[in-house]
Amino acid sequence: DSTAAHAVRSTAARAQRAASQLIVVGASPVVRAALAAQGCQPPLVLFAPSIEAGVRLRSPLTSAA
Repeated sequence: DSTAAHAVRSTAARAQRAASQLIVVGASPVVRAALAAQGCQPPLVLFAPSIEAGVRLRSPLTSAA
């Protein structure tokens, strides 16, 4: 729903301002489309099919944390 997608976008924007990344794991195509409609697209929000893939997406800056 658009309210949840807007909340994700707001969280991603805060993370970006803090030099962090928001990685959404396991989102279905329908959920990804809803998020994209609210502006939740790379590089603001990264998508991964699994937790393991999400961990691999982390930047070197966030990997040290």
